[in-house]
Amino acid sequence: MGFSVYAYETYKELIKQRVRQLKKQNSRVSLAWLAEKIGIQYTYLSKVLNQEGSHLSADHFFECCQFLDFSESETEFAEFLRHRDVTINALQKDRLTKKIETLRLKQNLSGEYVGDRGVVLNEEIQYFMDPLNSIVRMALRIEKHKKNPRGLCSLMGITPEKLKSILQILRKNNFIEVGKDIFTIENVIQRKTTLSREHPLMRVYQTLFKTQLSSRVQETQEEDKESFTVTFNGSQESFENIRKEYKEFLLKVQQISTESRSEHVFQMSIDLVKWM
Repeated sequence: MGFSVYAYETYKELIKQRVRQLKKQNSRVSLAWLAEKIGIQYTYLSKVLNQEGSHLSADHFFECCQFLDFSESETEFAEFLRHRDVTINALQKDRLTKKIETLRLKQNLSGEYVGDRGVVLNEEIQYFMDPLNSIVRMALRIEKHKKNPRGLCSLMGITPEKLKSILQILRKNNFIEVGKDIFTIENVIQRKTTLSREHPLMRVYQTLFKTQLSSRVQETQEEDKESFTVTFNGSQESFENIRKEYKEFLLKVQQISTESRSEHVFQMSIDLVKWM
């Protein structure tokens, strides 16, 4: 696999890997060479790239991108990585993550979009690129929200223009049928929208979903949520047993949800990860 700017999550790792990749083509390329090119000391560049909390200035980083032969679109993506690494504002980090994943998706899915059914439509991309779309879709299954979708604005903290945009995306994806205007919901079509692991939208959607859910957890009252994190030891056999229980639990959740009345909208995300 060739080098891809879009595969990296931090600008520091991107710089280090790009230098290693170019060094294979030109032995003169090194971090010391790069430091000289952008007019800073090598010791300072090494410290920035290896020490948490230290960062290159926007101008020095831009010069790095130029000397490392990044294209204009690659430079734009890399600058968003740096901006996300530098900011300490949680909401800004979330916004930048969404932008980064959007750019990554456009790069990975340029031209014809190949997915589960052969072609992934632009409308489908729009649906999965904003987790609020699925929340509004679920809310419209509740009769009071179906009759008065405008009421979702105050409940979700979104503008009428944003709600209108979401409803248009739902209509284009055949999740709803509307009447005289976009706010008149005549029918909510229930169909599955699960993505396979191989689907090109899967990784992006999961990242955006978890980012949005993380913010919501912080805003939700304790009586309206359950949160749990744990780090533990075990064997490969225990891992497989937990994975089996995990799948059975998800089936049980699906059964409970299917058999219940639609009164509220819930979200849930569970991760099981083996570190080593």
